[in-house]
Amino acid sequence: MNTTNHPQLHPVFERIVAAFAHAPVQAAQINRRTYESFLKMHHWDYALSNDPDERAAGASVYAMLHALQPQVDPLAEMWNFYAPKRYQFEITKQ
Repeated sequence: MNTTNHPQLHPVFERIVAAFAHAPVQAAQINRRTYESFLKMHHWDYALSNDPDERAAGASVYAMLHALQPQVDPLAEMWNFYAPKRYQFEITKQ
């Protein structure tokens, strides 16, 4: 007997509802993987390129990385792992 006030859901719908409950966790994992993937492939010296398209693309990726960093990598550990020394964050421990 169903003791809740809600009707029994079909198993397919139960899985969908359960997936929505995990959506924030999955979104965070996707953001983290995306962030790390872009850190790995980022052309850090894009600003030195003679190609204006490469400079524009590099600037876009750099801006996206900076936007994601505070929420995905608040201590900049991944950033500092992948970035060349001159682009790393200086982290002060309190």
